[in-house]
Amino acid sequence: MDISHDESVDELPPRNSYADALETEKLSKSLDRQRNTHLEEILRQEKGLPRVELATRLLSLDATISNSSYSIPKEIPEKTIGFRKIGFGQCGLVFEWPGREMAVKVARPGFQGALWVDHEAHKTVYSAFMEQNNAPLCRVPQIFTHISKDDKWWLENRGLLLDQHDDFPVPSSALTSEHILPLAGVVRETLIEKYCPQSMQQAALESTLNRDCLARVYLGRRRSPHQPRQVNFSLRNFNLCLDQMVDLGLPISSYASAIEEALAVIHWAANVNGYDVEFVLGSEASVSSQLRKAPPLQPTQELTWAAGEGQRKSTRIWVLDFNLCTQWEERIG
Repeated sequence: MDISHDESVDELPPRNSYADALETEKLSKSLDRQRNTHLEEILRQEKGLPRVELATRLLSLDATISNSSYSIPKEIPEKTIGFRKIGFGQCGLVFEWPGREMAVKVARPGFQGALWVDHEAHKTVYSAFMEQNNAPLCRVPQIFTHISKDDKWWLENRGLLLDQHDDFPVPSSALTSEHILPLAGVVRETLIEKYCPQSMQQAALESTLNRDCLARVYLGRRRSPHQPRQVNFSLRNFNLCLDQMVDLGLPISSYASAIEEALAVIHWAANVNGYDVEFVLGSEASVSSQLRKAPPLQPTQELTWAAGEGQRKSTRIWVLDFNLCTQWEERIG
């Protein structure tokens, strides 16, 4: 999208104030608390079960919970809410926009081309998944749009971007997609209890960064039997290895089936090689919530998947990060 002559990306809104960052963090925490309270009410009948067993049930791909809407507290002015950083990858930083189920990935310097590759492959894979007669167990986040560094979007939204740094200049290219919600609080507490050094557990439980918990699924990796607990423990992009899945009693065969099905669709239906894609465990918002809170941008395709009337999965396997993928042409003969 071209910028008209009377507009310039150099004439951008000021960066968010510290107060805006506080309100954004407050809302993110409030919405997470609401989701976990809803989950605890559903699990109240399971009261008395060990936390590990509750976490294992939630991490089952078969577990469903009822949909629920979440509200922005009245004391938090919606106009003060910015984009909060929730992670990073090879080609960019990832932000959530609390109150809207949307994530924004902003390209690092020199990685604008990689983000465009990510967008094109992601869009192709998403379409291939949507065309399947039976919805795959693995999910692809809905893709919304690619934003160039010269797009007028930056005129309206740069001021909302928190955690800006001089070595990470904006505007840059960006990608907007469905936000994969973090794993449930009881799962996060279990991972900390079992795999964080005891001296660090209280700090880990209180860390706002550990609220942004997705677990990377590594079925082909085991930790060393004598490997000590992580010194630099973090639940952001937590590496969940095979021995830990066995330790937690997770449904490994279900994970393997979901991943192999996803790779087949990526390769044979989307004609994308799937190089270096990530498979992660995360929560999902309700479909109605996603449609209601979709950003004011033309989406690639409407969401049509649901776990069932008024139901959603407690945990999904998701596939993401297509920036190193290539698309290939299928030839006959």
